[in-house]
Amino acid sequence: MLRVVLVDLVDTLVVDGAPAPAATDALAVLAELDAADGEPLRVAVLGDPQTASVVDDAGLRRYVETAPSAGFEAALAAFGAEPADALAITAVAERAAESRAAGLPVVCLGVDVPDWSGVPAVVARLVDPDGVEQATFVRSLRTHGQLAEPGADAPDATHSVDDEGRIRRDRFRSI
Repeated sequence: MLRVVLVDLVDTLVVDGAPAPAATDALAVLAELDAADGEPLRVAVLGDPQTASVVDDAGLRRYVETAPSAGFEAALAAFGAEPADALAITAVAERAAESRAAGLPVVCLGVDVPDWSGVPAVVARLVDPDGVEQATFVRSLRTHGQLAEPGADAPDATHSVDDEGRIRRDRFRSI
């Protein structure tokens, strides 16, 4: 059961000091997912002691936590997870090979998916293979008037349906 997503920092999440293309949108989608046990899916960046400042400078702190190590095995131990509970995301072929060697499933950007835009669909299938959670979420959004259907004017909606039928968070309302 997927509970933890471990993300490489350099050349994967952050490129030249800025979030990788489509990474922020992908992380926003992942932040809304729950694991099969009902707990929020944990998304953590692997790195060294400087990782937290790089994540903060890139404006990604609200979406990710910092893993205590750049190594997959140490990060898993820190989160109390087994390789079967996790997914690694990297854009570096060598790191993908390392994660596979550690028994960790991996998504290699540029190989398994073109870029970050393909990550939410992969993670959603792992978290909710039958689509039950997604259907419940859509039903709830519609019931509460928070889902803007394509072409509809819904000023109070916080989510919309994109051209591929995926739910997107459009705006945040103050409480």
